[in-house]
Amino acid sequence: MAQGWILSILIVSMVISYAAADPPDPPSKPECHIPCDDSCGVDIHCSWNHRFDPQILTNYSLHWETAHSIEDRVNTGTSLSGFIDREHFSMNSELHVWVQAESKHGSAKSQVVVFDTGDLSLISDWSATHRIRSSEAAPTGQIDVWKDCGVPATNADCVVTWKKLPTSQAHGQILGYEVTLFSKHTTNVLVNISVAEPRGLLMCDELKCYLKSSLKSVSSASVSAYNARGATVPSYLAIPTPGKVRSEHSIDVRMNTENLTVSWALPSQLPDTKSFKEYVVQYKQAGRLLGKGFNWIRVNKSCTTVTFKGHFERYRPYQVSLFTVTHDQQSHHFSSVIGYSCHGIPAKVRSFKVISIAATHATLFWEPVLLTMQNGLILYYEIGVHGQMAVYNVSASPQDENKTFELLNVSADQEYEVWIKAVTEAGPGDNVTISFITNQQQHLQLKLKSHLLSLLILLCLPVIICCLLVLLSFHRGTSKTCLCINEKIPDPYNSTIYQMMAYQVNEPVAWICIPIYEPHPTMSTLEVVEIQHQLCEQNCFFEDQTRPAASLEGCTRKHRYGKGEYSKMVDSEEEKDMSEVTGRDDCWSLSEEEQDTSGYEQHFIPTAAEILNA
Repeated sequence: MAQGWILSILIVSMVISYAAADPPDPPSKPECHIPCDDSCGVDIHCSWNHRFDPQILTNYSLHWETAHSIEDRVNTGTSLSGFIDREHFSMNSELHVWVQAESKHGSAKSQVVVFDTGDLSLISDWSATHRIRSSEAAPTGQIDVWKDCGVPATNADCVVTWKKLPTSQAHGQILGYEVTLFSKHTTNVLVNISVAEPRGLLMCDELKCYLKSSLKSVSSASVSAYNARGATVPSYLAIPTPGKVRSEHSIDVRMNTENLTVSWALPSQLPDTKSFKEYVVQYKQAGRLLGKGFNWIRVNKSCTTVTFKGHFERYRPYQVSLFTVTHDQQSHHFSSVIGYSCHGIPAKVRSFKVISIAATHATLFWEPVLLTMQNGLILYYEIGVHGQMAVYNVSASPQDENKTFELLNVSADQEYEVWIKAVTEAGPGDNVTISFITNQQQHLQLKLKSHLLSLLILLCLPVIICCLLVLLSFHRGTSKTCLCINEKIPDPYNSTIYQMMAYQVNEPVAWICIPIYEPHPTMSTLEVVEIQHQLCEQNCFFEDQTRPAASLEGCTRKHRYGKGEYSKMVDSEEEKDMSEVTGRDDCWSLSEEEQDTSGYEQHFIPTAAEILNA
């Protein structure tokens, strides 16, 4: 008998334990309304019923979703009521509301109730409560005006945007807006836009409106709202000339799908305290149309942090910017940064190619991944060569500029396969691979020798022309021919370029490190002119074939322009004392041997053996 009682008690305990382990029952459908006592409020109040076990702690949360699929919630603890702030819904739209109960054994959700927020001036779906609107009056306060730009921003891509007045300031139905655009050329444009007939110029969502008009050549703008009783005082916005977005100071951004928190440090040198009024913090989803994925908040100048609540898409870039604003609405860009609510694997880089190939190095080029396709903040790019262990990390900053990389330590006349990929916090993306063949070392030497030969020909060309003129004068039998030679004729062997190139040709390894240029070359001048007889006495030799050879032999101590004087010639950078080098000082006779080799060929044109030996 006792055993039967014990067994019964155990069975009952097991049933109770099993029942206690069940999740809570779903709460009832929420009943919501805007209470109106002496005056109507602005928040939506909701309440519900729930059957629960008092011995098990149960918490509740009130959820709602707008027509634009923006979901939000508020935790009410153990209370069976809660409210939705006015800033989280708009009038004349659908609102989906439900309640969720949670305990240690699970959770349960009530049925979803759909309300029309526009039926609150009438008997609404919320409850039997009537909303009574007070008599209409002129709107008060000023509109919060700002500008919405693309990413990156130019005034051609910007529009004037503003936030709608709250009900407490509208004092009635807003019928339209007056917008004035002030041009840099003092041409003002006044636009009166009716909310009922926007004519394609006005676009509005739940909280904001913007004017579909370019701000090109616009220096400032003003906006005011009006109803049947009057209008607000115009709000002014100065529009600075756009430029490349550069961050003067750093800001910290932390994001998830529900919150965006921005914090910053106060600058060491604050703007003029008399003119400095506040900060404006804004975010813009990159790639979105104007007026979409954009919001801003004005905060006091002593504030250093602000939080946005909303729905932030995963893997999508948001440009977060901070501005300082003066009392006359002049704004100055403080800093910008790209943030992500969640990081993903990046897409492939674009246009990866080789733009320069040598024997021992190559220059790589690529375009960064488009901002809208990065799927997360790119930390760096990885570059590697197939078959090699080394991997190079290249900085991704700035994010929107093309990149180059010098690939070193490659061998001549070899085929290489190089890959690149972008890396985010989530990991690396897919590889992009290219192939190329490095140049041959021999080709470079042949090219170098070709340059050397060209240089020698260029240096010797004036001398060759001079010799041809002399020989031509001999054959024609001219009675009197004067050959004047400038004392400063360039010697190819003394040229810095020649010596460096000769060294590089003989030493195939050394040419890699030695530049083949002469920084400040000074070239000498060679002239061949015919001058009058009386001007040739001092520096010229006369040849008169009509005179006998004996007259030529009578010439004494005439200075000969030969190897002695010529070998003293050096480039201006290599001038040195060569007094020990002397030339022949005897008289020049026209012997048969010297007629065969006149001296010009001997001194001015190096032989093939001399070029090869050099």
